[in-house]
Amino acid sequence: MSALEREILEKFQQLDPDAQRRIIQTISATRPEAEDQPDPWGSWLRTTQALRAELQQKYGPSTGIDVTALVREAREED
Repeated sequence: MSALEREILEKFQQLDPDAQRRIIQTISATRPEAEDQPDPWGSWLRTTQALRAELQQKYGPSTGIDVTALVREAREED
């Protein structure tokens, strides 16, 4: 971290919470490229929801993995 970055952080920490929020909002508004970036979590969620819908349509609504049954089965095998 450069000396300038450290100085900015020190000054920022001296501000009251409302002033800090205003600074954050101002910085966010000056970075439009951040808004252009895709949301990886949103994309992942849409993909998993589509996959779930596809599996439910193909196999029925009660399909899924019974994790408890898997654990019990693994314990019985030991």
